[in-house]
Amino acid sequence: MPPKEYRVRTLFPYEGQRPEDLGRCCPLSPKVLLTRWCVAFPENVILSAHPSKSGGDWWYGTPVRDNKSGFFPQAYVERVETGTNLLMLNLYHLMTLVAVKATALYPYTGNNPDELPFAEGDTLAVIDRSDTDWWKVEQDGLVFIVPAGYVALVEGQ
Repeated sequence: MPPKEYRVRTLFPYEGQRPEDLGRCCPLSPKVLLTRWCVAFPENVILSAHPSKSGGDWWYGTPVRDNKSGFFPQAYVERVETGTNLLMLNLYHLMTLVAVKATALYPYTGNNPDELPFAEGDTLAVIDRSDTDWWKVEQDGLVFIVPAGYVALVEGQ
């Protein structure tokens, strides 16, 4: 039986349509459209998510950087597991990403908002190594890309 709570990464932006949906903007004031919770579900945000109890396609979750909770389509996220949860892997979890630690070999300033700047020696949580040149890392509940050649995986994980 799969766990009842997952860490997931948003794959696409989502704006809720119902009051109970995550990312739903408050209709009371146009100024509210600019608040952080209205854009709480952009791409590459880490959520604490709970699958539907009935096995449906709508999950309930909260961004790890925020306290706003609500429903969202399960198809908009992918699961991210930490090393401590590896014992729970089974056929149901085969497509799960595993976060591993890496150390920065060189400093990197980044050229775009989706690139994470870091200093030599920084420790990074790598959650996706599917691209050989750019890896995805999590920091403070957000996902960034880093040049794979600038970091080395920490051995013994």
